Amino acid sequence: MIEDTHPSAVPGQVVRAALEMLRADIGALIRVQDANYADLVVVMDRARKKSEQGLAVSLAAQPTLKNAIERLQQRPLFPDRNQAELDDLYTRLGLDQTSGSAYFQPLTREGELAGRVDGGVPVCRPRIERVGVRGA
Repeated sequence: MIEDTHPSAVPGQVVRAALEMLRADIGALIRVQDANYADLVVVMDRARKKSEQGLAVSLAAQPTLKNAIERLQQRPLFPDRNQAELDDLYTRLGLDQTSGSAYFQPLTREGELAGRVDGGVPVCRPRIERVGVRGA
């Protein structure tokens, strides 16, 4: 799946591979900046065919993401339970109408958090199911 091993190309390829595997519309590679913020290093939107870099997310507005980081575990966001978090996340990505789920997957190296992959289906109802993805 990794075609170009140059360090600058790897984050985008990781997100692209996760989008394909999860069949998600939106994907992001998330790096923890500090205890309060996380950086969306690469964001890809397959439906709108665009990508962005350098967005920040407040962990105070994303308790599920914060929990996933602290516990190094997979965490889903569902519209019936996490609508405020989904609205915050998708609004930062420039989406106004959101009704679908998102999913956080830890990427670990030797038991330590290396980053997170976020996959989402913002404009439809199906839930993204848990998959057996493990970190690098």
